[in-house]
Amino acid sequence: MMSLLRSDLQVALRDLHLALQESVDHYRDAAEFVHQQSAAAAFTAIAQQREQLADTFAQAIRAADDLPSVPDPELESGEQFINHLTNLFAADEIDGLREQRLEAEQRLEALLHSPDCAALREQQPALQAKCEADIKRARERLQAL
Repeated sequence: MMSLLRSDLQVALRDLHLALQESVDHYRDAAEFVHQQSAAAAFTAIAQQREQLADTFAQAIRAADDLPSVPDPELESGEQFINHLTNLFAADEIDGLREQRLEAEQRLEALLHSPDCAALREQQPALQAKCEADIKRARERLQAL
């Protein structure tokens, strides 16, 4: 039975799940926006891998007697619009997209290591390790572009 009050673990899982879903959406948007086929393939691959991780978090949320949430589509559309504008003025489209995604990976990692996610580190260290590994793979793939 779900409670109106969420535990620290439920809050951490929901925050990270939401951030992962937003990341998937941004990688998919980048894949559609970019003209270089190899970069589009890399963004799509990262999105697919990240979506699997988000699904794992959704399952953990349900196991903790809560329901996953979904990103705000209006907020995401605004962020994507700003990203598109920024890249229109970038000297190199790939460099601009790579830098945006690397910054997003840094924010995701900061959230993962924030005090708000301490319960995840304590109660679900394997899930935290999966997330850290996913961030590392995404960074490596981005740096290889």
